[in-house]
Amino acid sequence: MQIEIRKFIQSDKNDCIRAFKTNVPDFFTELEINDFTDFLDKVDEITAESETPYYVVTLDQKIIGCGGIGCYLQKNEASLCWGLIERSFHKKGYGEIFLKYRLDQIAELYPTAQINIDTTQFTAPFFAKFGFKIVKITKDFYAQGMDRYDMIFEGDLPKT
Repeated sequence: MQIEIRKFIQSDKNDCIRAFKTNVPDFFTELEINDFTDFLDKVDEITAESETPYYVVTLDQKIIGCGGIGCYLQKNEASLCWGLIERSFHKKGYGEIFLKYRLDQIAELYPTAQINIDTTQFTAPFFAKFGFKIVKITKDFYAQGMDRYDMIFEGDLPKT
């Protein structure tokens, strides 16, 4: 099996939405499907304040995941955004490969940026394994029983 990570193109949109839906309702809410769809429609837009490189993960040329980096240039911050792996491919190492890829991209593109993520209590332990620390928890932020965990990266970025 061959894994590849490449830049998102608009023709990937439906496959990304399909992968997203496999993670509803356990990792994303039903309401977030529209937010994610809107995000994909605008992902190629770059402004003076921000840009969002977005990627897809393919396995044997089938999209099994997607995710990006939101970079806020004036704040010198980079956030991991809308990252996911199709549910049937969880716990097989693809999420780890993809997270490391995005951290490598941040190291290359935005080497001095503070890295953060907002996620849920269900995925926070995954990110903690790679050097993310919880800085704030907001109960029921996304939905009842789905808390928001704000985390910052305190690990070591790869040397480029």
